[in-house]
Amino acid sequence: MGLRKIKNILIILITALLLSAVSLAIIGNVGIEEKANLSAVDTITDIYSLNDLKTFRDSVDAGVNYWNSTIYLHDDIDMLNINWDGIGYYDDAFLGSDHKLFAGTFDGQGHTLYNYTGDSGIFSYNSGVIKNLNVITSSSGASQGIVDCNVSSIINCSIKGTINAKTDKVGGIAGDMASGKIQNCINWANINGASYSNIGGIVGRATSTAGGTSGNGPGTVVCSCINYGNITGKNEIGGLVGRYHDDKIIPSIQAFNSINLGKVSGTGEYIGGVAGRNYHNSAQFYRCYNASSSGVKGAGVGGSKVGKDFTDGDFYCATTSDLNTAAGVRRYASDSSKWDTNKGWYSNNTWFSDSSNIYWSNVTSHTNSNIGFPYLKSSALTVTVNVNDTSYGYSGSFEILKGDSISANGSSIRVNSSYTIYTASAKLSTNQYTYSFSNWSGIPSGAQYANFSITANFTATLRQYTVYINVDSSANYGTVSTSRVDNVPYGSRITYGKDSNGNGTLTITKSGTNEVVTVTATPNAATGQYRYTFDSWSPMTSSVSRNTTIYAKFARELNSFDVN
Repeated sequence: MGLRKIKNILIILITALLLSAVSLAIIGNVGIEEKANLSAVDTITDIYSLNDLKTFRDSVDAGVNYWNSTIYLHDDIDMLNINWDGIGYYDDAFLGSDHKLFAGTFDGQGHTLYNYTGDSGIFSYNSGVIKNLNVITSSSGASQGIVDCNVSSIINCSIKGTINAKTDKVGGIAGDMASGKIQNCINWANINGASYSNIGGIVGRATSTAGGTSGNGPGTVVCSCINYGNITGKNEIGGLVGRYHDDKIIPSIQAFNSINLGKVSGTGEYIGGVAGRNYHNSAQFYRCYNASSSGVKGAGVGGSKVGKDFTDGDFYCATTSDLNTAAGVRRYASDSSKWDTNKGWYSNNTWFSDSSNIYWSNVTSHTNSNIGFPYLKSSALTVTVNVNDTSYGYSGSFEILKGDSISANGSSIRVNSSYTIYTASAKLSTNQYTYSFSNWSGIPSGAQYANFSITANFTATLRQYTVYINVDSSANYGTVSTSRVDNVPYGSRITYGKDSNGNGTLTITKSGTNEVVTVTATPNAATGQYRYTFDSWSPMTSSVSRNTTIYAKFARELNSFDVN
């Protein structure tokens, strides 16, 4: 725990003596303090800058959990040269008392925190909703993903770059997860687990310690997630989740509609393409698969320990390289008599002993007599993603199976109208432009049987800024006609002068339009003692490239009189 956080704890202890009784709310099945009236703490709900983000973090660390509040991120933020200390903290025990957590809604609005590095996640302890947030690590990498400990919801988030673990329980989206859900999230980051365990592309360790009220419900859910990163470590290493752990008799953890496309490797035991270890058969898997082109293939859960640690379900894999330990070669729970793993692969009333180029399709889509069983297809296709302008967005590629179809769903591509396999990614904003996805072109209809290309089209929008006009406090002898001019496009020109009355003038000519805004700086009226004049503008910025503040300076001169 850093010195800053220790200092915040002392502030809380002192402030608590002045507070009235604090009601308790149960969020994510963890008892937390309702948002208190900490008058000494600055709170914030709109984040535009790194300083705003720090203010938000410090308020959470000071005990403001933002229950029933929404915090909006309004711009991309560069975190270069900042060793980030996460928002909130916890004592590595989900029900421990030494914690401060976030319990509101954090809406990233599709913006990106980039050049992120630190020994904790962007959030240390989340019991609220984190959504629509993208993170890119610095070139040196970070030590944790987006969240250290999650007991609620993370939705539509992604991370790119490198994560170098310094402890167990590290994941691209969350390191530790005791309840709640992670949905529609993507990890692009390579995670280097070194000698550490419980390392996963999406979650390092998933438990149901704080599960549903009955103790038997699906307390922890990972759904519609994709891992593209290469994942390494020691024990219990998984493409999606490193370790599933639950001591309940009825499984209360679920994973569905998710895929691993990254290489997974480990120096110890329990290495799996989807999950490293499913302890006590605690997790149920539905429509999840491992389609890595290298590393662990076919071995969906548990690697060498798959025979002991895999639960029944319609789990299947997309590549095959070790049928004896491949988790995809397991019986389906609804009809175990038809699936004998000793015989090999089963499809369309036929057993197959040749496993070359065999892929598993969506178990609910085919129409043969064995509905509910995987249907085998051969070979994968490569879909190349071009962009209309490489300065606007990123090109890429992905694989589908022969006979699959694709369709557009906003900026994403879905396979067989079932799961998202690719999401178009715009370039980071510059001072001049913001880039956004527009549409797809070239998407073919129907089943595909050969490699093909599609195009992601992006647009560039000229950024707009605010010019603030203030009176210099050191020479506060006048007024300005307006204190701000909004919606000023990048590149707009600013000129300076004086009118016929000696008032200062500041003229903004908005680029791309005919709009001209003139601000007048008027000195105070003379008094018996002083007369006032406009002196100058500072700084004399000539072109708008960011939010800018310009000061009007005035002068005063002592009146003199002739005495006869």
